Amino acid sequence: MTPSDLDAAFSPSSVAVIGPSARTGSPGRAVFENLLSGGFAGDIHPVNPRHRSVLGRRAIASVGALDPMPPLAVVVSPARTVPAAIDEFGAAGGRTAIVVSGGITDANGLRPRLLAAARRHGVRLLGPGSVGLLRPPIGLNASLAHRAALPGRLALVSQSGAIVGAMIGWAAGRGVGFSHIVSLGEAADLCLADLIDHLAADAEARAILLYLEGITDARRFMSAARAAARIKPVIALKAGRHRDATADAVVGAALDRAGILRIRDLEEMFDAAEILDHPVAADGDRLAVIANGTGAGVLAADAVADMGERLARLSPGTLAALGRDLPAANPIDLGADAACSTG
Repeated sequence: MTPSDLDAAFSPSSVAVIGPSARTGSPGRAVFENLLSGGFAGDIHPVNPRHRSVLGRRAIASVGALDPMPPLAVVVSPARTVPAAIDEFGAAGGRTAIVVSGGITDANGLRPRLLAAARRHGVRLLGPGSVGLLRPPIGLNASLAHRAALPGRLALVSQSGAIVGAMIGWAAGRGVGFSHIVSLGEAADLCLADLIDHLAADAEARAILLYLEGITDARRFMSAARAAARIKPVIALKAGRHRDATADAVVGAALDRAGILRIRDLEEMFDAAEILDHPVAADGDRLAVIANGTGAGVLAADAVADMGERLARLSPGTLAALGRDLPAANPIDLGADAACSTG
């Protein structure tokens, strides 16, 4: 995948919505309303041969009739129509499609037809069964999310649509914003590694937060995760810790080796989001630097000063809690033999 492959999804000039309707409660209406109300500056085109207009916007009878062709399409039409829609979209020059429609499986033959149509034209697919994608800094809400997300510097990639909704709702009340929010859905094409690769190179994403239910391509995931973790913080919540303890231990070891911090529950995920979106959250000299070497600690202290912050003066009780006989100084050097669990 080249660096520009996901530009059509994350920074589109315009968007086509394939299959929207004005029917109350329909996914097509929800996605189209979110796009219209998000503040996106580009054109938004409803494509539906059964309607002359959708929510006040003139409907286009077919994807091929769009000129110029939007680089991004959001597909909300019935499952049986999706492969043909992607074939037409790709043939006309479309680049990336978010497939919100569900029910596209191997058993009914729709999944292989969908992938064949996409590969024939080089179209990248997010989904099927995706809740969608949000880019709050540019007002793009191509999703089923029940509310808009605030703009910020944190990227969220989730294998659960419900978690996307929960994170957006919680974050709005805390003033936490996002640079990118992506629901992978069934990940028939674009996968976790693709998104991590792209976000690692995107300066708008200061940190990456992952919600995982499974890792299918371990080799690609590890390669992407290790590269990303060298550049910016990557934090992961992996569900199913007690479903298969052995498999979970393997995942934990892989995350640790990749340099990804694993958290254990939604509360920690919320805390991580707040810390990452507001990296300097100390009021009145409440920052401490703990390092396993003098040099690293001093460099961190310099960075704190560069941000206009001051280090805390630690109390004897705090120092005692660290389990070492340390001078009452900050930064604190634990020494090269410090255990990972210290503090």
